[in-house]
Amino acid sequence: MGWTGQINRFKTVKEMLINEFSGEDESFIWSLHDVSMKGSTLYGIASRQDKKTGISLSEAIVILTRKDRDGWTYYKEMGETVHPYYYDAPKRLLDKLDALYPPLNENSTIWRANCRSQISKAKVKLKNGDIVRFASPMTFTFRSKGRVSADTFQYVEYHGKRNIFKLGEDLVRITNLNKKEYQIISN
Repeated sequence: MGWTGQINRFKTVKEMLINEFSGEDESFIWSLHDVSMKGSTLYGIASRQDKKTGISLSEAIVILTRKDRDGWTYYKEMGETVHPYYYDAPKRLLDKLDALYPPLNENSTIWRANCRSQISKAKVKLKNGDIVRFASPMTFTFRSKGRVSADTFQYVEYHGKRNIFKLGEDLVRITNLNKKEYQIISN
């Protein structure tokens, strides 16, 4: 499962991938539809229909993308049947999949459940001064103190920057906040 690369001649990566994963030959028609981008990851439905029998198969597809400075776009596609470990598929896509296309195997079932679990996590808006305790400690390295581990921080609104927390007198940035387990213990 390597990466495929090509010069992107379309306005967007999304348009390029829809074109790349849609087509027809003497035996099959295939298409990529209901697509949405979450950052550099595309989520969509890949369908293939046998022209002779009329039988169609459809599954969710996750396509990772990256670009380089020379205009090349690289992508790596994974169907839900291999259980890709990317769970940011939008709710509307999952609803359509569940309504129209039953899971093809156990990996598909587990992947869809993990996506729904990710969606159901409450998106709590932190306010300036909130004290937050994370489920797991995080380690930061400071020039003056060396490595410091902690699980409790104070949220700080800092010049329009997001996910900035106070650890003692120092400021730290905690990335992927929506994927971490935490609770607000005071505000």
